[in-house]
Amino acid sequence: MLYAESQRQARHDSLTGLLGHRVFHEALEAEIVGVRPFSILLFDIDDFKQINDLHGHEMGDRALQLVSEALRGGTRGGDTVFRIGGEEFCALLPGLQAGDALGVAEKLRRRVADMISELPVPITVSVGAASFPTHGAQRGALVAAADGAMYSAKRGGKNRTSIAGGAGGQDARARQRDAGLVLLHGKDPDTASHSVHAAILSVELGDVLSLAPEQLERLRTAARLHDIGKIAVPDAILSKPGRLDEEEFRIVRTHPLVGSELLCSWGLHEAATIVRQHHERVDGHGYPGGLTGEEIQIEARIIHVADAYMAMTNDRPYRRALPREEALAELERHAGTQFDPDVVSALVARERGRAAP
Repeated sequence: MLYAESQRQARHDSLTGLLGHRVFHEALEAEIVGVRPFSILLFDIDDFKQINDLHGHEMGDRALQLVSEALRGGTRGGDTVFRIGGEEFCALLPGLQAGDALGVAEKLRRRVADMISELPVPITVSVGAASFPTHGAQRGALVAAADGAMYSAKRGGKNRTSIAGGAGGQDARARQRDAGLVLLHGKDPDTASHSVHAAILSVELGDVLSLAPEQLERLRTAARLHDIGKIAVPDAILSKPGRLDEEEFRIVRTHPLVGSELLCSWGLHEAATIVRQHHERVDGHGYPGGLTGEEIQIEARIIHVADAYMAMTNDRPYRRALPREEALAELERHAGTQFDPDVVSALVARERGRAAP
């Protein structure tokens, strides 16, 4: 009995209860020998290092458990889910080719994203799908194809699914973005958490508005760091429970310029322009440049709407959160003056669509 238990423990991940890396490769080889078509899905938790850095390893472990539960609960009876690395999972889908596997991958990705109420930090996954023998007739080739697809999803903005064909990995921009968010968290954890949520919403809106993959990646970087300039704002102003006076507001209004300069110094020049513009208004009454309409980059217009909505629907030092419908009505009242009307329409449709039975 002890031997049997030790064998079981060797095959299973102790934290999630899923089968582990070695068993995955054994199962994959068995499927290849069987010759019938099948697919694999690789899942990587987006920005998992930040979850550990910003919220602690206990929160990271809980995230891993929740993701494993979501994946296990969303697969078919004959499918198998494995934890193959730190924040990486794989699903083996016998009998499914690429088209059907992509549908399963999207279903699982949405299940994970819907866990947002389970933790104080949003959890998303990027997914890569590959099918045997279409994308690889050998174990290594098939895994590499799925891995390339998964990193293609990462580069496309994360929290999305890609079929085999892409390649790549974490680049210097992503690492710099992550370091910047950790820096902001050290100054103001609430602002850092707000930035993460605003980035997820911004990329979803960018997707609805048909931004290209490279635009979505710029948008994600800029949205996550749009408030990085607040590290230069005194704590007493950031946490002030009442309204700011004129001088305090002048100081706060410098944060887009400070943030832009920081991003330029890190080599993130495209994101720097977006951060500098994210408080511009389409009627020209924003800051710091008084830009109007399409003089403001679409990514900055998206962040402006997402930032305002997240701010209105969450508690702030100076007021309680607004109900969702009141916040949406406020955005609609200012569409065409403060906010881009197309971006507001996309957000309103998204929120009211989610509320529909």
